[in-house]
Amino acid sequence: MPKELAIEDLEALGYEVEEPRPRVFAVKNFLTQDEIDYIMSRVETYTEEDWRHRYIEEMKASCLEKFGRDDIEALVDEGLLEVTWDFADKNVAFDDFDFKDMITRRAQEIFDAVGGVKLNGFHVVHRLYEGSELKAHYDQYSDKLIEYAAILYVNEGYTAGALFFTHLNLEIYPEPGTLMIFPGTEEFHHGVHPVGPGPVRYNLPSFAKLEHPDGEMSGWGEFG
Repeated sequence: MPKELAIEDLEALGYEVEEPRPRVFAVKNFLTQDEIDYIMSRVETYTEEDWRHRYIEEMKASCLEKFGRDDIEALVDEGLLEVTWDFADKNVAFDDFDFKDMITRRAQEIFDAVGGVKLNGFHVVHRLYEGSELKAHYDQYSDKLIEYAAILYVNEGYTAGALFFTHLNLEIYPEPGTLMIFPGTEEFHHGVHPVGPGPVRYNLPSFAKLEHPDGEMSGWGEFG
């Protein structure tokens, strides 16, 4: 099994880190201001059609790989799949491959200190607009291989929309450029409170997963 990521591992890489609760890490200034500005410039090019397309199409592709079929509603009814239908217009593919590979490699250096886990990459931009939220959950519920969530925050100015941890009495408004890292276990049950009026809340989510001989999809769809 991988060792636990510690604040010393992050500081050894030169990052300024806060740890508001044990094993909840806020890696400050992971992104430069130029990188933040670039991500936001890309976000501004996405149309509403782009936002509506990503989640369901990616879910179908994942179902084909895992189950050999893409009849999502039937898979949900059979208890083989969990789908957050509310996400159908909140995710879009981040389409600059060189840039996302660069920041993924940078983050993977952090998890190399742990060993045995691989970051699946910052492939998606996630948005929460006024009234939308992320329901509380823990990441290993839907994928047993997830060791850590790794979430990049790219803007501020939105109202409400705090990242919260149900069992830790913790709410956070991560600063732009921050990489939040925390385990995928039930202890770190988390969500995002509804966003208020004003700017949309954007982040880039990723997961550090256990390497498995049967491939990265092997733990997917195995619910707790």
